[in-house]
Amino acid sequence: MKTRLIKHKRAGFTLVELAISTGILGLMMGFLFMVQISGQKAAAQARQNDEVGGRLTRALERAHDETRFVINDLIWEDLSGAATFTKVLTFQSVASLDGGVMTPTDVTRIEVLMEGSEADDGIDNDGDGLIDEGALWLTRDVGGPAEQSVILCKGVTEYYDGEALGNGDENGNLLVDEPGFHVERDGDRLVFRLTVEGVKQDGVRVLRSGEASVHVRN
Repeated sequence: MKTRLIKHKRAGFTLVELAISTGILGLMMGFLFMVQISGQKAAAQARQNDEVGGRLTRALERAHDETRFVINDLIWEDLSGAATFTKVLTFQSVASLDGGVMTPTDVTRIEVLMEGSEADDGIDNDGDGLIDEGALWLTRDVGGPAEQSVILCKGVTEYYDGEALGNGDENGNLLVDEPGFHVERDGDRLVFRLTVEGVKQDGVRVLRSGEASVHVRN
């Protein structure tokens, strides 16, 4: 009688195979973790970029809206000349025009003041990673009994993007040493320019610049 040998298939994993599988799984989990962390950092940086850009856009829109009914006689500063600009714009808009008689609004001022505990000393006094940054303020009824101020934008740079102290036109816009916020007369327009900054989580500065304009009525 012949005896038939029956081979049994091996079930399960050996210790070596289990160790290899565990190692591969660990590498995959580590890779996925790194991808997740990188994605979170990228998302945070994108949010920071959007936040700085949003501050810039909202401030310029507000400056435009506040001055869209201004006329020459209601602008206090002398802005004559194509290369003249001002850091502080004080004005009155037209509230109404009835029978040829103009009624102006209260005196309004737009200007940049040092932000919070910041000082113009080249030092990050408030510890936010920015140096000598300002805040753009809007003040209504200047000098009057109902005077009230609100901040339009924080993180305004000391000088406009590309510009630096030194009596030169570094950014090539025909203006010299223009600040982070300034207003220029260009023909019958007032041009508002603004540079805003912030700091990403990795310490890199985010800089956004833009401009808006209004036509001045005679």
